[in-house]
Amino acid sequence: RHSPMMISYTFAATLTLLRAEGAYDQRAVQTNARRLREWAATGAGFAKPKSQIIEAELAWRKGDNSKALELYEEAAKQARRSGLANDEGIAYELASRRCDEIERHDFAKLFMHNAYQAYLRWGATTKVNQLERDFGEQLAASASAGSSPAFNVNDLVDLTVRDFPAQNGGLAGNIESTEF
Repeated sequence: RHSPMMISYTFAATLTLLRAEGAYDQRAVQTNARRLREWAATGAGFAKPKSQIIEAELAWRKGDNSKALELYEEAAKQARRSGLANDEGIAYELASRRCDEIERHDFAKLFMHNAYQAYLRWGATTKVNQLERDFGEQLAASASAGSSPAFNVNDLVDLTVRDFPAQNGGLAGNIESTEF
């Protein structure tokens, strides 16, 4: 019932239904999403990031972009804690593609960098080559900025604060901290 094969199949089938052009079978998607949630809640930790990715996709379809991005990021964190680099890569890649759709290119670049790093850790060389081919410019930009194993949205805030020192009237002038 909680076999990794069944969980992986349910996840892949649901993503495929959601990514299909045009209308999709909402009942099948809802049933599969419920199954993934139940499996994750009853101890199948392998299912948790997969469930969160599906929930993120559903939130995006409903127009709740902020919630979707939070769910993608939580799925990626959970996957990383569980040693599931493949799920981490999928979560970050989907988040990147979604950010690109709404022209949030700064976040898209950040998430694509994280997806790339996760796929490298997983050993998915074909996927890494595809990302280099399709998103080489974004990946090159993040590499030239210095690579870290994984960033999150809060890192952008931290970078923004450090990049605007007080003497230039930037954000750091309004924060009482000496850790700059």
